[in-house]
Amino acid sequence: MKYSKRWAIALAPLLLATLVACEDTIIKVIGPENDEAVSTTDGVFRYQSWNLDNVHDRRIYTWNNPYPYAMVKHRNFVHHGTVLLTVRDSRGALVDSLPVEWELDEPTSEGRPGIWTIQFEYFGARGRVDTSLEPLQELPATSSGKGQ
Repeated sequence: MKYSKRWAIALAPLLLATLVACEDTIIKVIGPENDEAVSTTDGVFRYQSWNLDNVHDRRIYTWNNPYPYAMVKHRNFVHHGTVLLTVRDSRGALVDSLPVEWELDEPTSEGRPGIWTIQFEYFGARGRVDTSLEPLQELPATSSGKGQ
């Protein structure tokens, strides 16, 4: 009996630490509290979601891009977890795939104009997402584009 009490006393801090570490195990999806907004004003696609708290979800949208490129503008702040952005052109070819970033403007690879697919995958994300895609007829002079 003496040994079992000693083990219980020795393991109590470990049990407490485990419970505290698992505090955010409630898996959430995008809900009304996240003020999700999607717009396509003047041909620019913009997606926003706020107050993320351990979100695991997937969102897929389509957008008409009349040009072969798009400028992806990241104004995100994800301080825990990851949100992966994937962009495919009208043929389904991958033109961009990366975690959302803070203050990054980067063009996609060349794609086929038409209806593009934009996907956001949330993996335990906390923070906010604010990403836009602007159609580009050609790459800016300072950029060589991805995969070129």
